Amino acid sequence: MVDQNASSHAIIKALKGQADPPTPGGPSKIEIATNAWRSQDDYFPGRAEVLVDWILTSFSRKPKHNEKTALISSEFWTLLESILTDSKTKPGSSTWLSSIVGRVPFSIITQNLINSFGELISQEDDETLSKIVSSFEILWPLASRRMNVDSLADCFGSTVLALSSDGSRKLVSNTKLVSISSSVSKTFRLSLANSGSRKKVLGNFAQSTLKPWIGLSSSLPREDLQKNEIYLAGIDVLFSVDSLKGSNILQDVLGSFTLESLEIMPLIYMSYLDAIRRNRFALYGTSSTNSSDQAVQVSLTSAGMESFELAHGLLQTHGAHAEAWKCLLNVILALEERNLTGSRGNQALSNVASWSLLVIGSSQEEEGYCPQIQDFALQILLVLARIDYEIVAPLVPKMFSSLLKVATDQSPSALDLLGVLIAFHTKTRTMPSYINAVLECLSLSQSEEDPVILYRVLSTSPLLDGAHLRELSSALKAFSTPSQILGFVEMASSSVQNVQAGFDTPKPGEDMEVDGDDSPRKKKKRRKGNDVGRAHAAITFATTARVTSVVLASLPLDTLVVADRETAIASIMSVKHNLSSLTLRLGGKHGSVDWSKQLLVSSAYRMLHALKSNPKIKPSMFEDAGNDSIDLDALSKASDNTTTELIIENLRHFFDAIELGHLNDASTSKSEAIDIILRHMKMGIDGQQIKERSWDGRSCTVDDGDDRHGGYIAIWSLTLHRWLHIIDEIASESQLDSLAELILRASSIPSPQNMESKRLYTSSELQRAIRSGPFWEMPNHRAALERAIDKALAPFGKSDLEKLFKKFASKERIKAPSTSTQTVVSTFRFLSQAPLDYLTRSSRNIVVQRAIAADIIISQNFRGLEETLDAETGRLFIRLWIRRQMDIVSTLEVDWVDLVSFLSKSTTSNNHFNGVEEATLDLLVEIFRLIFRASEKGHEVKKKLLIRLCAFVDDSKTDDFIQRVLCRFLEYMTSEGPSMKTLTREISHSLHELRRCIAEIAIMEVSSVPMQANLEEKRDMAYRLRLMRAVLALGRYLGSTEVDTSIRDKNLIGNLLSSDVGSQTAEVLIQAFGFTVEQLACSDVTSRSQHIDRVVSAYVYVHGKVSDTTNIDETVRRMCKSLVESEYSHAIGLVKEALASGQLKVGLPGVIHLSRIISTSGPEGTSKHAHELFQDAMQIFLSNSVYLQSDEGLCQNALNFIQAHCSERPIFLSNLDVGTVFAVLSTVLSQSPSHSATTHPNILHAVVGVASAIVRYRRDLVTSALPHLGMVLRLLILALRSVRQELGAKQTKQVTDTLPWWISPTSQPLGAAEARAVARLLTTLQTKTIPFVRMHKSGEQKAESLARPFSKHAPYVLTAYIDALNDPLCSIPLPVRKELEPGLFSLCDMMTEHGRDAIMVSALDSGGKATLKSLWREYEKQRYVGKG
Repeated sequence: MVDQNASSHAIIKALKGQADPPTPGGPSKIEIATNAWRSQDDYFPGRAEVLVDWILTSFSRKPKHNEKTALISSEFWTLLESILTDSKTKPGSSTWLSSIVGRVPFSIITQNLINSFGELISQEDDETLSKIVSSFEILWPLASRRMNVDSLADCFGSTVLALSSDGSRKLVSNTKLVSISSSVSKTFRLSLANSGSRKKVLGNFAQSTLKPWIGLSSSLPREDLQKNEIYLAGIDVLFSVDSLKGSNILQDVLGSFTLESLEIMPLIYMSYLDAIRRNRFALYGTSSTNSSDQAVQVSLTSAGMESFELAHGLLQTHGAHAEAWKCLLNVILALEERNLTGSRGNQALSNVASWSLLVIGSSQEEEGYCPQIQDFALQILLVLARIDYEIVAPLVPKMFSSLLKVATDQSPSALDLLGVLIAFHTKTRTMPSYINAVLECLSLSQSEEDPVILYRVLSTSPLLDGAHLRELSSALKAFSTPSQILGFVEMASSSVQNVQAGFDTPKPGEDMEVDGDDSPRKKKKRRKGNDVGRAHAAITFATTARVTSVVLASLPLDTLVVADRETAIASIMSVKHNLSSLTLRLGGKHGSVDWSKQLLVSSAYRMLHALKSNPKIKPSMFEDAGNDSIDLDALSKASDNTTTELIIENLRHFFDAIELGHLNDASTSKSEAIDIILRHMKMGIDGQQIKERSWDGRSCTVDDGDDRHGGYIAIWSLTLHRWLHIIDEIASESQLDSLAELILRASSIPSPQNMESKRLYTSSELQRAIRSGPFWEMPNHRAALERAIDKALAPFGKSDLEKLFKKFASKERIKAPSTSTQTVVSTFRFLSQAPLDYLTRSSRNIVVQRAIAADIIISQNFRGLEETLDAETGRLFIRLWIRRQMDIVSTLEVDWVDLVSFLSKSTTSNNHFNGVEEATLDLLVEIFRLIFRASEKGHEVKKKLLIRLCAFVDDSKTDDFIQRVLCRFLEYMTSEGPSMKTLTREISHSLHELRRCIAEIAIMEVSSVPMQANLEEKRDMAYRLRLMRAVLALGRYLGSTEVDTSIRDKNLIGNLLSSDVGSQTAEVLIQAFGFTVEQLACSDVTSRSQHIDRVVSAYVYVHGKVSDTTNIDETVRRMCKSLVESEYSHAIGLVKEALASGQLKVGLPGVIHLSRIISTSGPEGTSKHAHELFQDAMQIFLSNSVYLQSDEGLCQNALNFIQAHCSERPIFLSNLDVGTVFAVLSTVLSQSPSHSATTHPNILHAVVGVASAIVRYRRDLVTSALPHLGMVLRLLILALRSVRQELGAKQTKQVTDTLPWWISPTSQPLGAAEARAVARLLTTLQTKTIPFVRMHKSGEQKAESLARPFSKHAPYVLTAYIDALNDPLCSIPLPVRKELEPGLFSLCDMMTEHGRDAIMVSALDSGGKATLKSLWREYEKQRYVGKG
């Protein structure tokens, strides 16, 4: 038996023995080893070496039957981790530890450990996993040096198999196991890159690991997959140069994919393309005849297309699944991005286009239809058209036919595809062929579907979508050539005439006498067939007319010569005459059930309206289209079978005729038209009382639904935005009154919560009209609105306000008028959005009195009403509107004190209607302002108000809202109230009495403030703190020093600090801080220093907990202004001490921000103290790296502090200060071996801001520090560099080590916005400024720039840009160079040709000289030379 005091030989013998435990019934080997390690008293040379050797040997040994393996034993790993991390063994462990890991088969240990991942996860022992990771990180770098690539490949294979096994999601999500896997994979990649047996590794990988690796890669997170070491290791094996030179490895890879793993295929395909592109010269440029870059590019493109054909063949086998189409889209995008589609690829891509077109042409009724697949197919066609239009050119007619079956809402990519087609035809000036293809497609569109459904499908297709037609119109206006315009006119007119002729020509046998032998069934069948044919002809005319109307209305006729223009206008007018005759011939049959004729007429009206929008067609040309084609009498007698589309188009045609002055009938037809509009508008309002409807804006959907709500919304929209100014002129007074009442009713319709941006609602259309100026400027319409408002509120005009106030105070029941609450809601909702002076002064006073009466009546009967929500909404809008009128109604004869009493007593704190509470408080503040700004006659009102408020104090103990009213009054008096000198003695005495009464409540509130509360209690707590703060502020306002000690000495911030930090809301913390500052104002001289300490600590605490610090910042500024010099100096000393300690990293941003506020907000005569704080703070920043070189928040705050002082107090800067500032900026921009995970561009903007402030305000000081300025500018330009792609690890590190720590160069380099800021700083050097100094010896100063002093330093700043541009490991992206150009041109202007020649000779190599010459040529192009 081995006891604790056994010798080292006995312990070694026991550990190397076969039996475990060595002695039956004794301690196990691991217990013996653990005790030997813990017992440091006995002499045991090489203790750590012996124990580590034994542990690693145990790891490599296979466990016996029923024996627990040491690899998953927590005791073994705990002991190993304690030995490896022990401070005594760690310094000398590298020698003996390397020899041990070289003796044991560590690759087998690693494989066994990785295979045991599942057992380790099942144990759910995070502590053991942490010890495994810690030990592995120490052992693996030493062991991997001695492993060959085959051993590392086995370890990597085990990693892939383990992580891809069942339950792999738990393994992949475990960060500790992933770190081990990443270490193994990274080492394997490095070894593989230097190995000569890559083909052997590839063969083993393809045979046993490829499929698991693909499955594992598909389960890894997509966002970081290209940085994942496991994925990258597999890519390195598959697509090394040796594997790419051999057999087609991509075919083997693609053959290993399943439907579940297809998602990862595009990424692997892109990795393959990157690999062949990176190694293109090694793969395709070896022979002497094929060594040119052009030949290599041809071979590269050919290889890319071969790989695409393989991928396409695989994806075709899964064509019924959306995942395959998504993969195909990403594969084609990869080809486009890498420009690997050559002439050979056109046939393969054409096959893809044909396959995609088959999917687009499938209808929803077909089996296997999938809208997601259809959208992917459209995106594929979009990319193919972008790559090469010739790929899709032969398919355009079929494509258009297929798009007619596609709904735009389900396939938004269709519009992008049409946009690409239009862009191609505009560039090639072949728009006639595009329009001809569209018209032919529409004229051939036939179907056996129901005509109404067919019309709906065609009209909602992308070809007839408004976005496509608008883009088509823009293209015609901008790119139509004069030689094409006449062709467009001829094409459009012939298309309309052909379709119209097809409708007018009778079908065979339609109007012929039928044989007597025909039965009635045959006659009915023939008649039905003729009706269907006529309906299809009408649909063809309607769809064709939409396109032709856009074409004719968009033609730039002014580009034609006079003769051609007259010819074109004559052709257009012939189309107009045909349309007019058509509407005249069919216009009187609105009541007919023939839907096709109604569609034909409405389409003709729509096309006539479009023709009038062409500015080159004179309005007089449409004069004959006025009376002849308008039949409102038939329209007014239309039956339910009349389509709303026809009604709308007829009304629009009618108003077009009025606007152009073509309608002579002045009374009857106009009145009928307006009556039709009002009837439909009323029907639309009646249908939306419960739920508001919406409309998609298409004319084909106005008749959807049983109630045709789309048509009503369309009429509302047209009336408010297009016809209102005409109605204002022609409508009778009764019609205007009806329209005004409808508008008031529509104001009560609430907007839906989830309003879709592309749909129209009655409420949204009314809001859009209300926000426009013309809506309020029509005189007749304005008078009608005033009459409607007066009528809606007339029942409240009979009430006596004084009696109503008394009845409300006595809780007497008030009889409600006949006007409904909803009427009040709609009226005041509308008035709250009207211009402030919309009503006349007399009308405004009347409406205000009625509003108060309505508010009293609604409030008194509030609980008895069923319409609770309507009542509260009505009170909200009433009080909002009264508040807006307070500046105008000062002469209103209202007892303001009774109104204050009513508002305070009628409002309760209610979570459901917080809007009423806030609106009431804001209104009360306006009343307080009105009362206290009154003349001398208002003293009695003021006194009465204060007496009434004193009476409120007792009620505030039980009523939270009364407490809020008192708080708002105190805040008004202390912030905006009149000076105490202007108040009478009685009013001053009343204020003192009010303060005394409220202070008693505040004392109770202080003792009842809970530190832990729910959300509602926190809201109440914030108001309690606000009340206590207001009490203290009122004492300061009154000049009273008597403050109860329970309020003055309450350490509220200390209580909050000791409570749960997360439980406090931002409002509570802000009010608590304000209360603390008010305590300082009321404290005595002996305790003010202690209160200043409390304020400083409170600010730092609150600053870290609230997101918006504007409130507390302003509070600190006011406090600093009130301090005396000694107190201000004490506050600065506290801030200095906190900055110098630099220990509380969490609170340091608040300390720096407070330093900024204090230094710029001091009282008079304290500039010296503020400047000392600035100087000491910069020295602290430079001496402590935590401020400038480790944390983004601290660095940003430090730079903001310096910028604020340089911008707001530049007069106090000295030469020493400028040098220190440049030292700070150089430290921030200095190179660093470590970098943050993300780039922080705001730091660069802050650096530029500091440098710009010094250059602008203290040019006189900068002239003595120009070398420092030049160094900062060089560092700024060098920070704009990016690491080139495809660099190795060492080369990447060479570049990243020269960049600042706050830049993540590999993932997020600085961009164009930062380059623009640097360029702005460089151009500032040439701006003439006048320094901010106390006095100037020579009197008046001259405005000068730094151009001449800096001319000797400008070349060295410019060389930084040239060196960065010529660095083979770096790049400056084109957008960055473009934005930086103005600044570089400023440097060229300063250095002149002499400076250019100097650096050409001494500072640049051949590449730098070429770069400078190119830059100088660009500079010469834009330089002003004094001409023109």
